[in-house]
Amino acid sequence: MVNDTNFDKLIKNFIGKHSEIIDYIHEITPLLNNYFPDYPKIIEFCEDSKTNNLDFIMIYIKGSVFNEDYKTLKKFKREALYRSKYSKNINGSVCVELW
Repeated sequence: MVNDTNFDKLIKNFIGKHSEIIDYIHEITPLLNNYFPDYPKIIEFCEDSKTNNLDFIMIYIKGSVFNEDYKTLKKFKREALYRSKYSKNINGSVCVELW
């Protein structure tokens, strides 16, 4: 577990290594809101338990009907992947999943 004093530094280092992450999140947010307009969304920095370094950003969508939401999530991921000029560069540094 990362302690609070190092957390800011870890976030800055993570974003520095993946400089296009913020632009990517800005690009997919309208698309995410289009597919899931009324669902709460949570963003979380996830750490690698072996190294205590931040490993990726997880965006959770709190759905209501899993099967329908899962189909919608698959459509969103396909569109976000093809639409984004950043998706190849961030390579798994941002994940979007149902919660």
